[in-house]
Amino acid sequence: MVKLNTDGCSRGNPGRSGGGGLFRDYDGRFLLGFSCYFGETTSLHAELKALLFGARLGVSRGLVKLHLESDSLVLVRIF
Repeated sequence: MVKLNTDGCSRGNPGRSGGGGLFRDYDGRFLLGFSCYFGETTSLHAELKALLFGARLGVSRGLVKLHLESDSLVLVRIF
């Protein structure tokens, strides 16, 4: 099992936004990190885009058993 932590943000709502995340193994060791620029969007959209980008990146690298974690309560409730 690999844990994916993501976060997204927006300067303004909507505004310039970005996000990123990191993958850790079951012992908490760093495996891979990423960051992205998303252009003009809302903070919730940036949170979602960071999560989706990270999940796709993980799957493309063979990390298919993912534990997803986000600090956005709204996003977690949507899922």
